[in-house]
Amino acid sequence: MRHKIKIEKSSYLLFAIWLILNWDLSVINIVVGFLLSVFVAKLSKSVYFSHMGYHLHFPPILKFINFMVHVLYQIIVSSFKTLGCYFKKNTEPKVFLFPLEIREPLKIAFLANSITMTPGTVTIDVYSGYLKVLTLHHKTEEELKEDIHRGLERYLI
Repeated sequence: MRHKIKIEKSSYLLFAIWLILNWDLSVINIVVGFLLSVFVAKLSKSVYFSHMGYHLHFPPILKFINFMVHVLYQIIVSSFKTLGCYFKKNTEPKVFLFPLEIREPLKIAFLANSITMTPGTVTIDVYSGYLKVLTLHHKTEEELKEDIHRGLERYLI
């Protein structure tokens, strides 16, 4: 019964997002949006819920906003670093393993995607407790670890 209520809430949230993104209140759009919202909520039930409760634990909203501000800052800083390396013809792609302090799958996904969004770095793979990162402008593994931890990961801890 608890999961039925949570699925209903999820479908209402998805439906609201559907209406906001489409910005169309025609009958067909409302019906299609509602049916798709219920379908997606039921289909993704096992991703979000288990018999023990929620699988995913979302970070507090202010902490998440702070994280997103720092992601934007890192994108800007990394853009200039990458441009500098490109014009100096000093790009040596290197692959490093970055040990993670965070353990929650959702936070790891946020971190991995944020690293990929910054110019000059790409998250290649996620191992148990590690990210495999390709970088163009970090000379050493320590420099990369410091940039990722100081610039992004600490805001998710």
